Amino acid sequence: MLKRLATIAATTALLVALPVSAAQADPKGDPFTLECDNGETYTITTPPAEADWTPGLLTGSTSVIRPVAFGEITFTFTPPGGAPVTETQPAMNKPGRIPPNAHELITCSFGETFSDPEEGTFEIAGTVTGFLTGRR
Repeated sequence: MLKRLATIAATTALLVALPVSAAQADPKGDPFTLECDNGETYTITTPPAEADWTPGLLTGSTSVIRPVAFGEITFTFTPPGGAPVTETQPAMNKPGRIPPNAHELITCSFGETFSDPEEGTFEIAGTVTGFLTGRR
C-alpha cells in the first residue's frame, strides 16, 4: 500500500521530462481526475517514471497535459488510530520558458484519498498549471 501511495504521489507530480508521442493505449498506472478552469474535467494517467515534470496522458485520447507550474501540494497521512501528519510541498515553476507551441494555459485542481484499514489513510490535494497538446 505504501508503495502504491508513493507511486500516486509521484504521479500527481505529473511533470514534463519525457517526450510523449501519439499514444496507442493509456499508460499503466493509477488514473486520477483534474478539474480545470477551462470548465473541463479530465481523467489522466502518467507513465511510470521517476523524472520531474512528467506529462499526464488524458485517458481515451492522444492528448497530453504538460505542466509548467504547481501550486502548493498537501500530503496527509493518518495511521490507523493515530493523528494525521501533514506536509506541504511549496509551489514551484518549471525551469526555463514556456514553449512557443504552448497554447492556452489551464489551471487544474486535484485531490485523492486512499485508505487501507491496516495501513491508514493517505490524502493528496493541490493544483497544476499546464497546457494541452495532441488530439482530444
